[in-house]
Amino acid sequence: MSTCKRTIRVALLAIGVTLLAGSVAASPSYPTEILDALEMDCAAPCTVCHQDTTGGAGTATKAFADALIDNGLEGEAASTVKTALDALDAAGTDSDGDGVGDVEELRQGRDPNLAGDASICGPQYGCGARIANPNARLDPDATLLALCVASVLLLGSRRRRRTRR
Repeated sequence: MSTCKRTIRVALLAIGVTLLAGSVAASPSYPTEILDALEMDCAAPCTVCHQDTTGGAGTATKAFADALIDNGLEGEAASTVKTALDALDAAGTDSDGDGVGDVEELRQGRDPNLAGDASICGPQYGCGARIANPNARLDPDATLLALCVASVLLLGSRRRRRTRR
């Protein structure tokens, strides 16, 4: 194998490993933790805490997120979600000031950051199907990782073919 090809393969592998390591370090799936802890009908969207659906470090700036953090939620520690929710419920924390506590609003399928009936579950059709988000975007990190893995696999399959000849 030429030095150039070897260098490309090592670089692609390094990029893939780096991206994979970064995705493993991301916060756990808190929407599922909230869903299970409160026995909700639907999972709370990332926007209940984060500025937008892409999430990420430093973007959990909504009032409900601040309340969770103030009550013991720790990044990358899924075990702290239920504890923080229990503390919010016991204190009757009401992030949007509408007279209904955050935990109760979540149980009702409402956004604890917005006063009134701001549903987080969206319309349901038939057997639980929902309308897809028309503004959904591909995750650039996941896309790049997929391309890197595909490249490594392609290079590996070419090498195996050559060694069989």
